[in-house]
Amino acid sequence: MNYKDVTMNLDLGTVGVKYEDFRNFGKSYFKYVYTSAYEMVNNINNQHRKILELQPCGNESRYNEIANVLTFVGKRGTGKTSAMLSFMESLKDYDRNLSRCNKNEMFFNFDHEDVLFTCLDCIDGSLLEKGEDIFQIVLAQMYQKFQQLYKSNQLVQSEEGEFGYQARELQKKLEDLYKKTCALEEMSNSHARAGESYMSGLRTLASSQKLKGEFAKLTEDYLMQMRYKYNSFQEMGKQHFLVITVDDVDLNIQNGFSMLEKIHRYLMLPNIIVLLSIDYQEMLQICMRNFFKVLLKFDSALKNGEEFVRELSVDYLDKVLPINYR
Repeated sequence: MNYKDVTMNLDLGTVGVKYEDFRNFGKSYFKYVYTSAYEMVNNINNQHRKILELQPCGNESRYNEIANVLTFVGKRGTGKTSAMLSFMESLKDYDRNLSRCNKNEMFFNFDHEDVLFTCLDCIDGSLLEKGEDIFQIVLAQMYQKFQQLYKSNQLVQSEEGEFGYQARELQKKLEDLYKKTCALEEMSNSHARAGESYMSGLRTLASSQKLKGEFAKLTEDYLMQMRYKYNSFQEMGKQHFLVITVDDVDLNIQNGFSMLEKIHRYLMLPNIIVLLSIDYQEMLQICMRNFFKVLLKFDSALKNGEEFVRELSVDYLDKVLPINYR
């Protein structure tokens, strides 16, 4: 790797997130991180485009799981959160930057220009100490962002009266889905307390899969409504993604695994991009801790099977956080 063309300007001795403007990405210490992240998003965009072309609207297979989690990996204090949030901000403003900058001024240009990103506020995983449901937080953020933009008249209204109806319907769907997640969580907890039977486990699993399908359709409707007034491109937003950012999952030792599992179960969808920052070794230990706790209930022979549990944890992380998307 050639570092000669990179100006490393590190503010040592300070703490906290440092945001970098996309115009400075080319001279950033994280230049190659940003380049890799853009290439991954470009790949997701191309995958999504093919899905839309090959599968008709309403086809359930359109919502099949894809690799969409970009993981910023590093030890504590290496700047992974700063890089992740700076990258997220560049996605948020990509369409506006594209309209006011020359093409050669852009750090990276996607294969197709008609792409738009709606970014939710970053979720700090380390603060969810009481087992708050990360999926419910995502739903709450979606609702809050839509309300804020709608009330401040920043969204394009298709026809007089029609948009107000669509907005109310969208809010109702968000509320209904939130109620279903609460009911599913209550169902799962009651089964665990009562000693879960095979049939109750199947009901929970079926409900969970149905919930994912409903969320996929809701996200599609949500992104259709998020048409911004500042947008100067006639076709901009044809490829529209919801960007969900989660920081420091590995610092939540008690609930880190369940948070990762919720991301895997509900958020790995074609029109969603997840940005995640972790210390890989810490996340691996959290996974091992979880699998040890589960497997020892069924097979006492695994009591000393640390190597087996490590391999299982590595395989799990490779599935949820693919190596080529780190």
